[in-house]
Amino acid sequence: MHLLTRLQELAKKQGLFLESLEFAEYLDTLPEFHSLRGEFQIPLVAGRPSIYMVGNSLGPQPKDAARMVQEELDVWGRDGHVGHFEHQHGRPWLTVDEACADLLLPIVGAVSGEVAAMASLTANLHFLMCSFYSPTPQRHKIIMESRAFPSDHLHGFDPRDSMILASPRQGEETLRMEDVLSLIKEHGDSVAVVFISGVQFLTGQLFDIPAIGAYAGFDLAHAVGNVPLHLHEWGVDFAAWCSYKYLNSGPGAIAGLFVHNKHDENDNLTILRGWWGHKVSTRFQMSNILLASLRIFSKTSLLEIRQRSSMLHVYLRYLLAPLASGAHPSIRLVTPSDLSACGAQLSVKILNGMPADEVAERCHSKGLMVDERKPDLIRMAPTGLYSTFSDVHAAATLFAEALKN
Repeated sequence: MHLLTRLQELAKKQGLFLESLEFAEYLDTLPEFHSLRGEFQIPLVAGRPSIYMVGNSLGPQPKDAARMVQEELDVWGRDGHVGHFEHQHGRPWLTVDEACADLLLPIVGAVSGEVAAMASLTANLHFLMCSFYSPTPQRHKIIMESRAFPSDHLHGFDPRDSMILASPRQGEETLRMEDVLSLIKEHGDSVAVVFISGVQFLTGQLFDIPAIGAYAGFDLAHAVGNVPLHLHEWGVDFAAWCSYKYLNSGPGAIAGLFVHNKHDENDNLTILRGWWGHKVSTRFQMSNILLASLRIFSKTSLLEIRQRSSMLHVYLRYLLAPLASGAHPSIRLVTPSDLSACGAQLSVKILNGMPADEVAERCHSKGLMVDERKPDLIRMAPTGLYSTFSDVHAAATLFAEALKN
């Protein structure tokens, strides 16, 4: 059943209008839409909980995070070096990254040994490209999106010859998968690697990862914790992600990477060896904010999160639709309406001439936290873990008010 049809049936059954706050509040009472909002601290505006729609930029703080960080400081202060091996709370620093990696396995659809919690997204992209991009005079091209996040533009050859950029068609906002596949076929054996995002950071478009079918890697910054992933099953060669967005582990938090175990015996890869990449017995790391968030994910599943965020997304799109219709629409909904081609994020292009930063400031003054990309793009992400239907209703109402000149 189409999700909007499901919402319409629920509204009709209760004798409520789909656009009403009462209907949004009713949806929040249904067990099928239960969230884990109580696990998080929702940021405040003017001393009151905000309508937090920017989990695509920075997730809220898990309530356990401060306690777990303080526990580490206490162990460090009291036990010093011993904390590497013996830990009051069962998190010896020697292996704490392994606890994070194990909790990441179901989130990215990996098997043991394929995931590492380490470094930052940009650093991990460099590490992975150093291993997987081995250009030759005959095979040196990289196929990627024209509007990829800046850190994704990693290259050592002349980009005029070796970087093949896939762009939306004239007059379109999102990239067609058939155009990406056509580029792969067109350039054939000259392609060294395909590297694109899982969810496009500007438009919120979800790419069909298993359809790529080539020697490929993925930037999953906006996909991990947002949509179900099956990296091992799909045969993805490599991937990297940050953890401060949908994984809610805080600014500057440790990132992650995936390498398919089919490459375990791949002698053609360039392997970067170092202290942390060598023996378990010589390693040390503190990853407990990420651990606090991943433990929340273990209380649910990505399928449940995805189902809930999809319903929230459809409801937000429905409530914003009047602003995108008529002879003089004030916005255009950029994110694909097909739920198989989008995640939680809904990207909105402003058409009434107001700068995006001004709209974002107006929203913030009303208690609505959104994300802007100059000159004219607003991003909102009702997230399955903690957003409510009442949040979505308030977001649509306050956003409409902010657009008024």
